[in-house]
Amino acid sequence: MQTALPEDLGSENFGVLRVRRQVINPNTYVGGIVTSRIGMAGTYNFAYGLDGIFRIFGDDYLKFHWAQLFEDSVENKTVSLLPSRINFNRERRTVESVGYDLSLSRSGRDFNPGIGF
Repeated sequence: MQTALPEDLGSENFGVLRVRRQVINPNTYVGGIVTSRIGMAGTYNFAYGLDGIFRIFGDDYLKFHWAQLFEDSVENKTVSLLPSRINFNRERRTVESVGYDLSLSRSGRDFNPGIGF
């Protein structure tokens, strides 16, 4: 999407690509996302991420999300936790017995997704 040029802000270009695929069994998925925000003044914010939902057994699931970004205002390194977000989640989805949801997340200080995903 290309935004119009307002009086006090520059024009920007936004892009999003999301894919998700069922694997192994009907309740297991892996996916990926790529986003971009490019300003006409030379600013940029690119993000990419991977995620998955794995049915371990019965009603138990393991989920993960990982994303990293590259931005014009920070030092960009291919392998760095500063512009990254990581999330692991273990849960039991049930209506008949006891369920639970345990999560562990970490967002780096430079993680600033320009589009919000």
